Amino acid sequence: MDAHKSSMLPYIIAVVFMALLGVVGIITLTVLRPKEDNILVITLILGFLAPTTLSLLALMKTQETHKIVNSELDKWKRTMQSLSFAEGEQAERMRAQAIQAKRP
Repeated sequence: MDAHKSSMLPYIIAVVFMALLGVVGIITLTVLRPKEDNILVITLILGFLAPTTLSLLALMKTQETHKIVNSELDKWKRTMQSLSFAEGEQAERMRAQAIQAKRP
């Protein structure tokens, strides 16, 4: 897979996993405390999962961006190395021509 083509699958998996984690937490809480008013705790669970999910998605996007930038830098580095090599060869040819031009 090309570094520029991003797949949405890891993001979808992360969101679904975090949503399932919230559902399991709420169901577990409801089963363990059936006679209690759980709305405050449910709000806390959802309030924790929402920013945590967004942070996870931001981290994943940051890693993807980092990989893209690194691959572009690697391409640029290889290009500059080959350019420098070609410039060195050209300078050597010009030096050799100058030496031959000085010879009688």
